[in-house]
Amino acid sequence: MHDTGMIIRWNADKGYGFIQAAGGGTQVFAHISSFTHKPVSPAIGDVVKYRLGKDRQGRVCAKKIQYANRTEVTSKKSKRTAKPTSGSFKYGVWIWLVLGYFTAVIGANLLGRLPTPVLLWIVLLSVISLLFYWSDKRAAEQGHWRTTERSLHVLSLLGGWPGALLAQKIIRHKSSKKSFQWVFWLTVLVNVGAVVWILTASGNAVVKQLITQLSRVLF
Repeated sequence: MHDTGMIIRWNADKGYGFIQAAGGGTQVFAHISSFTHKPVSPAIGDVVKYRLGKDRQGRVCAKKIQYANRTEVTSKKSKRTAKPTSGSFKYGVWIWLVLGYFTAVIGANLLGRLPTPVLLWIVLLSVISLLFYWSDKRAAEQGHWRTTERSLHVLSLLGGWPGALLAQKIIRHKSSKKSFQWVFWLTVLVNVGAVVWILTASGNAVVKQLITQLSRVLF
């Protein structure tokens, strides 16, 4: 038999929240992996039906969670999809920002201003960042071990921010948490500043010298 309740707290980034049973009573823990319709993102105020069960630690939690009003859920989903033209515009802005950055660094490399190892490093870190975000998103949905925010920020700081930004916009991960976004954009500014310094004559000379010394040690 299913119980009925309402989602009263929900953390979209971590993929869990709490359901208040109809008529009051104890709040029940709910994880995104227990929803039967995962494509529809839960939100505070959603009315749901669920069965009481236990997690791996033996704690009471909601299982087999279903939305009680499919019409309401469908309407919410269509609102999110239709939201926008402005959303598409914003999405396009991020794409152009990343493409513009890669065009700039590739152009600087062709002009001899940016060493090839630095360009390859930026591309590699961007791909790794995108994969880390994708993996963390899946872990959040399935209740598995998460990648720490510090690790994601370090990847961005070291040069992987273009891949991180694409991941945030494409898979919608870590894009709505304000505290995370503040630190993320700070890492972007620091990294871009470092790249601009490398493009200067003094910065270019220092980096080339470091690459030469590193090559001697490795090879």
